[in-house]
Amino acid sequence: MCLLQATLNIVLRLHFTEKFQSNDTRLGEVRGQLQREKDELQERLFNFSTAEDIRMGWVRFGFSIYHMSTEHKNWTQSRDDCAKKNANLVIITSREEQEFIETFRKSKSAWIGLSKQNTEGLWKWVDGTPLKTTFWWIQEPNNFTGDEHCVETGYSPENRRPVDDDLNTWNDNTCSAKIFYICEKTISI
Repeated sequence: MCLLQATLNIVLRLHFTEKFQSNDTRLGEVRGQLQREKDELQERLFNFSTAEDIRMGWVRFGFSIYHMSTEHKNWTQSRDDCAKKNANLVIITSREEQEFIETFRKSKSAWIGLSKQNTEGLWKWVDGTPLKTTFWWIQEPNNFTGDEHCVETGYSPENRRPVDDDLNTWNDNTCSAKIFYICEKTISI
């Protein structure tokens, strides 16, 4: 009787194991198909949502669009102008995005959405996220004037380039300085 019970247990275990593995394979295929359909729908939505903005001079990179100002404003005015456009000052989260911004800004210094205003001395992005990836110029941030709490990209004193990495162009600056700025709209579902 014990032998019969053990055999039955093994047969049932093999049967259900094969069934679960088969179901797991099918679930993986379905999950992959759903992910591809989601990605396609996101791409269509992004293209639909940004068509008018692109006609208005915004430029696409990844799932965001960017706009370079044509006028100088201080950091707060820049942030407010981006908000009027349903955007933020740019939040740079990767090396690829910094590479894009460096090309996009066309040799102009510009405000980005990074500051340490009202954040207990911690650098934070305009959406409240803490700074993780950095592209500081040599010996920056240095708070040289004692009130440098906002960040510009494109800093290059006397048009010198950093020796180690051409992407390191961030500088802490006084928030009242008037320079160009870059707005970013992120499209997500």
